[in-house]
Amino acid sequence: MSIPDFDVEPVVGPRFWAVVLGVASAVTGVLAIIGWPMPVISGRYSSEPHAWARTVQGVQDWFAHDGWRMSGTSWIFGALAIAALAGAVVVLRPAWSGGRTSLLVVGPAGAMLVVGPVVQWALGLPWSNYG
Repeated sequence: MSIPDFDVEPVVGPRFWAVVLGVASAVTGVLAIIGWPMPVISGRYSSEPHAWARTVQGVQDWFAHDGWRMSGTSWIFGALAIAALAGAVVVLRPAWSGGRTSLLVVGPAGAMLVVGPVVQWALGLPWSNYG
């Protein structure tokens, strides 16, 4: 027996990445639907000294609110979910080339990132409905 006698699929291949992207899409999709607050990021180039405290406060506000949960952050999480799902489709369709891939992944996610907040602003809805 030799190695070519075994018909084994590689451990890390297209299906693995499609599953990872699919799980990421499902998780961010749920976060979009429930309106989970975005973490406040502090770093070398950020001037936010109380990022962790503001993130914790956002989560506490989210838990304390009863009623409609979606918020402005839902557009960001929704765009991430769409991009991850489109990425999984692209990984499973290797015949699709660069231009089509970019259009499929960036187009819907970009539209959600731009159109969603504009519509929310035009309707006069607040960015956060639980803060």
